[in-house]
Amino acid sequence: MQKAIGILGGSFNPIHYGHLQMAQAAKDLLALDTIILIPDGDPPHKDQELADKYDRLRMTELAAGNLFEVSPMEVDRPGKTYTVDTLEALVKTYPGTDFILLIGADTLWEISGWRNPARVFSLCRFAVFSRGDMPFPEVPGAFIQRVDAAILDISATEIRRRVRLGMSLEGLTPPAVIAHIGRRRLYHPPDQLCKKEIQKRLQRALPDARFKHVLGVKDTIEALAKHWGMDAKAAGLAGLLHDCAKGLPLDELRRVIDSQGERVDALRLKSHELLHAPASAAMARGLYGVTDPDVLHAIWYHNTGSIVMGELDKLLYVADMIEPNRKPYAELEDIRRMAAQDLDEAVRMTLYAKLRFIQSSGREIHPDTKAALMTMQKENEARRETIW
Repeated sequence: MQKAIGILGGSFNPIHYGHLQMAQAAKDLLALDTIILIPDGDPPHKDQELADKYDRLRMTELAAGNLFEVSPMEVDRPGKTYTVDTLEALVKTYPGTDFILLIGADTLWEISGWRNPARVFSLCRFAVFSRGDMPFPEVPGAFIQRVDAAILDISATEIRRRVRLGMSLEGLTPPAVIAHIGRRRLYHPPDQLCKKEIQKRLQRALPDARFKHVLGVKDTIEALAKHWGMDAKAAGLAGLLHDCAKGLPLDELRRVIDSQGERVDALRLKSHELLHAPASAAMARGLYGVTDPDVLHAIWYHNTGSIVMGELDKLLYVADMIEPNRKPYAELEDIRRMAAQDLDEAVRMTLYAKLRFIQSSGREIHPDTKAALMTMQKENEARRETIW
């Protein structure tokens, strides 16, 4: 009787319970003799957060335990790894075997673009796990079997995001994998760079005018922090990095957000002016090693404000609008004077200055700006002040 082996490949960055559940469901429903898990070695489309291939191999071995086989063939193979090469090697190792490649429905749309797809189709058949009502495309030459099984909706991107934020991974991946991630410090943010190194990197990454603005914001926010008795070091860090993603095009900002596992609203996603702030916060954490939540929050909301603004949020929001290189606008000098007298009033004035600018340019006002304005109105009512 011909032996049937299921093949589940992937970056496994990291492997999680969704992968394991998929493998077990295929083994049970398709009556497979065994499942072989094969971590990518050097995949053609490398994730910028891809852990070392030997770490991913080890995590796969720890997760598989005695349930499934694990092959290091792609990890050990030099150069880029392609499915057709892996299948050719498997056919030589297990002659006469029926190979079933396990994939998700989203991958089915891509297989015609794989290297030498006709040869791939001749070497294996596909077991495709359906996702809701996602339609199955016609793939000429491929033998495709649909598998209906309830698979946990777990994302490796979300796991990496939770690691960066210090959140629990319980229930997402096996304890042995969690321990390996912690022991090897995989997916953790890098150690925070010193301010001098941050400036050097920013100077290389930003246009001259933007870098000049960044230095102006840094000097302004540090001066304001000292004036108001706040943490000038944290303030300077926020000022330096608040626009670190500003020089990237919109599609690249979206990739930064995706790679860091961040969630942003639809209005931000379609606007470079709005999206550069959360993308800068993501880069500050993922590239520059910033872990201070107050600094990251201030960067994220420095162009919209938020319903609850901490002291550092207020400092950056104002400093960004009054730094010495800022082009003149009607309220500029009044806000500069107010920043040294009443920080909350300076924030209110800045919000209304931005509101008028957004309205005059015909752009949509972000809900966070509206929420910040409502908060300021309530505070004014409590203080029996008039904002008009």
